[in-house]
Amino acid sequence: AYSKAYTFLSLPHGLLAVSIATTFVPELARAAADSNTKEFARRFISGVRLTALATIPASLGMYVLAKPLVAMLLQHGNFSAAATVNTARALAGLALGLAGFSIYLFVLRGFYAHNDTRTPFFINLFENALNIIFVNKYDVLGLGLAFSIAYLISAVVALFILQRKTSEINAPQILLNLLPIALSAAVMAVVVKILSQQIAGDKATAGLQATSQVVVCVVVGSLVYLVMIFALRVRELRELTGKHD
Repeated sequence: AYSKAYTFLSLPHGLLAVSIATTFVPELARAAADSNTKEFARRFISGVRLTALATIPASLGMYVLAKPLVAMLLQHGNFSAAATVNTARALAGLALGLAGFSIYLFVLRGFYAHNDTRTPFFINLFENALNIIFVNKYDVLGLGLAFSIAYLISAVVALFILQRKTSEINAPQILLNLLPIALSAAVMAVVVKILSQQIAGDKATAGLQATSQVVVCVVVGSLVYLVMIFALRVRELRELTGKHD
């Protein structure tokens, strides 16, 4: 169940976070090589914000829609409704850490741009230790939650450590600027949760019914999220629409 759920997690991470990182890393490396700390900080902060803009709503959306997502794609043949519930529990735990996982790996690229592999090694040791510590009794849900908590904490820690290397990076300000994105995604998640319950009621969904549930919720949720980030004037939206500063 955990392995299948992790595959679900890998899709938005690969499509969204890795694509953003691939775009930014050459620019970060160039700025670091030229000792242009201001340009490095500017591009790094922009990359973190764009990663958050893409992955925070995906994280909460997967958490809310974990069960119909698994049912839509996996519940057929020998994959029973019970297996769907178990896998969905793993996915719910993992989904909460998607943004932390993605931002964490982006921050580590900031160290790599400076040819620093020693610091990421020790940060990874810290993250793995947290993952072990937070594993609890809640079966596959606990495994997923341990993953999420470890990466969320480690992303913040890594950001503050990088701040010591590049003084132009203001870690508290970066985190503060992510709040409007998180608020927009939270409103979206509430709307999607209510809509999902209205569509499915107390019944388990699978097949075409689960597909309809997911599609409707994704479309409506995306619209709600866009409206919220426009209303809160989240400036990172300009990066995605090609309007760079």
